Amino acid sequence: MPQAAFPDAADDRAPPTLRERLRIETRQDHEALDALFDGMLEDESDRRYRGFVAMNLLAHRAIEPRLVGALAEAGWQPGDRLEAAERDARALGLEAAEPPPFPLAPLAVPAAFGVAYVLEGSRLGARFMLKALKAREADAPRNRLPTHYLQASGDPSPFRNLLTAMNEAGMTEDDQTLAIEAARRTFRYFRQIAATWPHDGGPRT
Repeated sequence: MPQAAFPDAADDRAPPTLRERLRIETRQDHEALDALFDGMLEDESDRRYRGFVAMNLLAHRAIEPRLVGALAEAGWQPGDRLEAAERDARALGLEAAEPPPFPLAPLAVPAAFGVAYVLEGSRLGARFMLKALKAREADAPRNRLPTHYLQASGDPSPFRNLLTAMNEAGMTEDDQTLAIEAARRTFRYFRQIAATWPHDGGPRT
């Protein structure tokens, strides 16, 4: 009897969602970015934390304005964390700097979903990082760091709302591929910014 008479069980499974594809297909890019800040919470000099704040400040300066309105028809707006990052930067005495040009502009809807996934997905580790920093401060009260950005990142609702908008957008497979490529380029953009900061509070020249 032909094999086709017994369709593979996998054929009955629903195709992966955009979120599932983003998580799987950007994993290496995500891990490469995270690796730049390994040991940040154990770094008593706080150089890595300063680099973390600087990277997020510049990335939000470049990306947030482009996302505002890009997904308005999908019923989503980015959470405003730029001001919180600016407060941390001022408290740390970081020098003002302009972000490098963001490579994706203007943003069509599929690409905007990919960019937003990276920007808003960073909220997921914020609670852990904030809790770890507070625990460190309990052991060393003099070593307090500004955490406005992490606190502002603790609200998961913008990311949850983004996932809902993704599910309801009805994107084609080609649209999803565009979103994934945009997400990967956004991860690389974060790494590009991080490479200009030697984690000592000032940009490389």
